[in-house]
Amino acid sequence: MYTNEEAQAIIQACRTATIDRDSAALALAKTTVKYMAAMDANDIEEARHQFRLMSGLRKDYVESERVMRTAFAMNDKLIAQF
Repeated sequence: MYTNEEAQAIIQACRTATIDRDSAALALAKTTVKYMAAMDANDIEEARHQFRLMSGLRKDYVESERVMRTAFAMNDKLIAQF
């Protein structure tokens, strides 16, 4: 059984994890667009720079997705208690 405080913490963790995941996805999307624009303009240096950024942002996105799934798994357990 979860206490009310634990339940509130789980709900807040789900909200925060979703926002973090969405922010990571948006940052990755923006960087991808900049990468594609640099490639279209044949700006190899800028394309390399954006590609490096994309690599790090992909890792951030994957980690934020993992955190979100963990939070929602805890939320599922919370819901099952009712």
